[in-house]
Amino acid sequence: MRFFLFALAALGTLSWTGLRVVRARHQAVALGYEIAKETDRQRALTEELRRLRIDRAALLSPAALEHVAKEAGLRVPQPDQVVVLAEEVTDGR
Repeated sequence: MRFFLFALAALGTLSWTGLRVVRARHQAVALGYEIAKETDRQRALTEELRRLRIDRAALLSPAALEHVAKEAGLRVPQPDQVVVLAEEVTDGR
């Protein structure tokens, strides 16, 4: 009887340990997939950021701004249309 209880306890311990190992490996594989997915997402976001910076630079170029201004009906002001404002001096407050 004592041997049977010992064998049952040993079998239970081995089973529990085996399940813990399987669970740990499963978690490691799942984390690996999640890391790969997030790495792909980071690459995509980095590429999108690069494209957006290129688009911004193109839109802010003088030629692009001039084209948009002409489409909006804007033109270069005549000298008598320019008003120069005096620079206000503040004491840093």
